[in-house]
Amino acid sequence: MTSKTHTTPRRAPAPARRGALSPRTGGPLLVAVAFDHRSDPAVRRAVQLASRLHRPVQFVHVVDDHGLMAAEADGLARDVHTALHERLAGMVPDAHAWKLRVLTGRPVRELTRRARDIDAAAVLLGSHKDRGLLDFGSTARSLLTHARCPVWVQPLPTRTVRRILVPVDLSEDSAGAAAWARDFGREIGASRTLLHCIEPPRYAYPVPPGAWVDPAGLVAGLESDGHAACERFRDEHDPDAVVHVRHGIPARAVIADAEDHDLVVMGTHGRGALSAAVLGSTTYSVLRDGGVPVVAIRHASRFVDMDDDARRDAPRT
Repeated sequence: MTSKTHTTPRRAPAPARRGALSPRTGGPLLVAVAFDHRSDPAVRRAVQLASRLHRPVQFVHVVDDHGLMAAEADGLARDVHTALHERLAGMVPDAHAWKLRVLTGRPVRELTRRARDIDAAAVLLGSHKDRGLLDFGSTARSLLTHARCPVWVQPLPTRTVRRILVPVDLSEDSAGAAAWARDFGREIGASRTLLHCIEPPRYAYPVPPGAWVDPAGLVAGLESDGHAACERFRDEHDPDAVVHVRHGIPARAVIADAEDHDLVVMGTHGRGALSAAVLGSTTYSVLRDGGVPVVAIRHASRFVDMDDDARRDAPRT
């Protein structure tokens, strides 16, 4: 059985900082566009955000040129540009500032380079739940390793963001996510909920003969300590937020609470290159199994530059 406690904010919301999508300023929204329709939800979300936040949008499609001659890749890119431009023109209102770029190369590398070159405020992706994969296979996971900006995964038709859920483990990673959600929430007038999960002990502890441990008292103590720690975290990073404390497996708690929210903003963990090792098991589970949009924020200290990786792995001459 899952228990939950919550506290209300201690002061009235502060005025929003105009033009802020994140703690960074400036930069367009970059949308990774698939040739089929699985990226359409991300396109619609980008249009909605651009209208609300007065930002330009750049749509990017990458033609994977692996195994293709240069002339073949260029010809394919021209054909794709024509088809995608026609489709996007029917989805994006004339009043919006937008452009389409079709690049050739390896998708993740080109997307991260483009996001860096235009100083993107965020990269938006669609998803392909039917295949059990995020976006273009592993593109979302790789982008979360290499992109310098937040990555927004939009799996469903868009709806207005009024309630933002921010799972926190009180680490630097979740502090960055809380700061992003705070600025974005203030900009669009959305409430924020900081969710802290207390996991049950995974190991049994030795008890001296004759001693007695009160399980209920142990749980109550963990809850009290966790709630106090989360309130201190809230006061430091987003005094306007509400605090929820739950018992149980974090991923399950986040997915359950996400049903009552419009957006989940999460910090990521790890520097690896595969699956949950990249994202942290909780973030990976929510991206894989959750039914709401997720913005994943990578802490600056965990950023991995693809060009640096390529230079390091290149053979020495």
